[in-house]
Amino acid sequence: MATCNVSVEFWCEFGATELKYKHSIPKTLVTQVGQARPNHAASALFLQWIRPILREHEAACRKAAGARCESCGGLAKDILQSPISYLHAERPFVLVVVSSFCGEEGCEIRTRQEMQDTMAEAGQAGGNNGAKQTQGQDAQSTEGKVCRVCGEMAGARRCSRCLAVAYCSRQHQKEDWKVHKKGCKPKASKEARERSKRRSRGGLTDWKVHKKGCKPKAS
Repeated sequence: MATCNVSVEFWCEFGATELKYKHSIPKTLVTQVGQARPNHAASALFLQWIRPILREHEAACRKAAGARCESCGGLAKDILQSPISYLHAERPFVLVVVSSFCGEEGCEIRTRQEMQDTMAEAGQAGGNNGAKQTQGQDAQSTEGKVCRVCGEMAGARRCSRCLAVAYCSRQHQKEDWKVHKKGCKPKASKEARERSKRRSRGGLTDWKVHKKGCKPKAS
């Protein structure tokens, strides 16, 4: 199979840290500007290709990721890696957004929902603002399109309530429900999520300022 080298760029802590690597990719996944969007078979091949790359660089991503959950502001215990394909752009590359979260189901769901919003905005804007080569092109992501239990894409359908995770069968959905129900909530508006995020982070933000002058009360 013919291959070519492309850049895989990991954005950690809202893009504060970027990790860039070169990887060989099947040429069939690299389309020319203006060509039709990839079909299901191409998306499945992309997922098969990117998974070992995500695992290979997971340790580096954990080290570079933020120390706080991007949803609640608590201590981060895990990361989410969301690959976004720009293999149809003038300069083909793959962007992987690395999000820190505390490990709670609710925070994972909200983080995935926000990632979907980001993808929708990227599509409307014609590409990521930080990558001018993609302007005028639609970004493509596997976020919310693979089974949460087995990782398969074929037949995967999103949870009808939260729309953040997907399952390839009712059996896998049932198996995961005990965990998923803790955080499964209808998608709130972007404004509501921003208000909630500000409230949960407010104490942390205030403390950074307050601690400079915080002293015990004098007698």
